[in-house]
Amino acid sequence: MVPRWAEATMRELLCAKCINNPQPGRRGCRADHVGKLIETWVYQQLRPEVDLQPLWQIHHFRSSNKREIDFLLVNNERGELLGIEVKASQKVSSEDFVHLTWFAEKCKGRKFTGIVFYTGNLVTRGGENLYGIPMACSWED
Repeated sequence: MVPRWAEATMRELLCAKCINNPQPGRRGCRADHVGKLIETWVYQQLRPEVDLQPLWQIHHFRSSNKREIDFLLVNNERGELLGIEVKASQKVSSEDFVHLTWFAEKCKGRKFTGIVFYTGNLVTRGGENLYGIPMACSWED
């Protein structure tokens, strides 16, 4: 069921302070709304790219012990996996790579690359084949 639209919800989503610096508890700002909005935007960017590459499929992953990867791109022909986490923050930390690291360990023998898309501006490294990449880098001309 799709929840009803409410002006208060729209104000929260469009609040410039919320988008640039989401903080739970700030009046009129719900970080979970901002995160969902950004995650949806990333999906809308990935979907056409995957559609143009028939060897790739896009999935969501959640294990029985609630480890989650926002998007898992799979190339079954070559055995490659690309895990993508989306973070609505301007900094990326080792904590942001926990599920990607766990997944990489479980997929030994397959090529796995993990990416954390975030709203900052520096490309960082989070481990072997794990990268923090600003969302803007992926769709710049």
